[in-house]
Amino acid sequence: MTDPTVDEGINIGLSCRKTCYTSVENILNRLHNGIGVEEKQKLQSIINFYMDFVEENTNINDHSFLLKFVSFICYIIHTSDSKNNYKCYSELLFNLIGFGKLYCIFRDIGSKSPLESLTTDLFLDRLNAYEIAHNRNSAIDITSLEANAPVLCKKIKQSCFEGDGMDRCIWENITIQPDISKSVASKLSNFLRNASFDRIFLFYLTIKTYFFLINKETLNNQNFEFKQFNIVLNETFYEQLINLEEWFVKKYSAIQSSEKQQNIMKHISRGLFDEVLNDSITFDSILKFSTLDISKKPTSVDENFPQEFLELFTGKENATELENIYSILKESIRHAYHKYIPIIICLKCQCLKHSIPNSNKLLQIIIELMFFTKILILKNREYEESDLKVSLEKEYLSCLKNIIVNKKIVCEKDINGDPVLSKLVPKTLNLVNTVVHVQYFANNGFLSKLRDSLGGKPTKQNIEKSVSLEDMLKKYFSVFMENELKDVPIEISPTIVKESDILQNKPTTTKTDVKSGKEQPEQITKTSKNKKSDMNSSASQDESESQQKSKKKNEYDKWKIVLMLCSALTFLVVGCLLGYWYFVRKHR
Repeated sequence: MTDPTVDEGINIGLSCRKTCYTSVENILNRLHNGIGVEEKQKLQSIINFYMDFVEENTNINDHSFLLKFVSFICYIIHTSDSKNNYKCYSELLFNLIGFGKLYCIFRDIGSKSPLESLTTDLFLDRLNAYEIAHNRNSAIDITSLEANAPVLCKKIKQSCFEGDGMDRCIWENITIQPDISKSVASKLSNFLRNASFDRIFLFYLTIKTYFFLINKETLNNQNFEFKQFNIVLNETFYEQLINLEEWFVKKYSAIQSSEKQQNIMKHISRGLFDEVLNDSITFDSILKFSTLDISKKPTSVDENFPQEFLELFTGKENATELENIYSILKESIRHAYHKYIPIIICLKCQCLKHSIPNSNKLLQIIIELMFFTKILILKNREYEESDLKVSLEKEYLSCLKNIIVNKKIVCEKDINGDPVLSKLVPKTLNLVNTVVHVQYFANNGFLSKLRDSLGGKPTKQNIEKSVSLEDMLKKYFSVFMENELKDVPIEISPTIVKESDILQNKPTTTKTDVKSGKEQPEQITKTSKNKKSDMNSSASQDESESQQKSKKKNEYDKWKIVLMLCSALTFLVVGCLLGYWYFVRKHR
């Protein structure tokens, strides 16, 4: 039940700006009153980041409960590792939205809802385990429960329908025991951070049925009043979660056919990334893609597919699935956003190198990758303005330019006299752009894998393991560029070109500032209007160069036609004058 786009704790890291809301602070104080001021500030910012997206994509009637539930999840995930306290995760964001949507559709009013069925079955399962543990071996089923505890039974069922406030009240009264060991905290953090939305749903059911179990006697009274109850996050609690996964998968599969699971993915994906898709792409189109055999070699893959970088992780023999998924994304996503697809494929290559068990898993992977593409688009302005991006590009490109100068390769120059890499080695420049994106968005787990992979390259590249990752990449880029230069003519007429032909941006903020939560000029905002505005501005940046080139070409073609017409008219006039002169002279 791990998210299929997560492998070995490798996530896409996202920054969030500092925010502070009294409602979130009050929730955190109730969860655990020992949270420090700075830690509480960080948690509030993280929770608000997730909730901006969750609220935009879920039922407004569920927002009060979801705020408390998401706060509970974030507390467990982010208090276990202070080094990553200020990082949000794209995968967790998708699955929190997925949980919110699943929670809504599982409470259908009418016949017995999936939520009622799962809640009742899990409660009975845990109740019987409790009875056995206390040497009471009489099995309890729903009939005997309704006979012996009718009020409790009614409250359990009512809590599973829309409009009932039971879930909100449960999470409003939870407190967490603080003396949790570091090993258990880390396990629980990984369990939830890498969870699929259905695992998060199991976590929700586990807490809910625990509440019913410890309050079963008092809940059977009509005048029940909510009181705070304590959750002990110890090894026993963690082992219960792990053991319940098998139970949940069986129950979930029994009530949700393959077709119903596809409908759930359709509901979850609705409105999540419509703005990045081609107009012709529908959910049925995506569903059709998920039935393809991605183990077969695609007919063609364009030159922007990051083959060389992916081979660091997968090897040539495992690239077929990646090529097929890349082709699916290119066919589905608007042309203006195609530059983000290689970046997503690189960031997710660790999990995509494994075989995908069935079409439903492939469907979920495709949908998540489309969502991640949208997130990278929304975060593009922050990336472009980051000091990390500028400094890395400057470091890598300076190294490559020096190699070209030292080799005395004749090529086009910019106004500063530097080689124009975009004209000489476009593939290398494209690789640098992709890798800098990856360094910005990847977490430490991925960067560690990248370092190991570079250190394990063939000895002819002579990449030392003892140097920094940046130095290893400079060596990697230089070898890649030298291979590309083999196909380039030795002499290219030197020309002065504009500085804009080179990757160059002015630094305005640092990644440290972003990660530490200092106010940024542009951030993802709560309304979809502002998010679409960011995406539109990003698209306009992507298309501006091509539009300018097209405009210049049209102007050139227009003047070319004018000159041709003028030349033709001149020849015609001269011809007429010569003819007239010849005629007059002949008849004198």
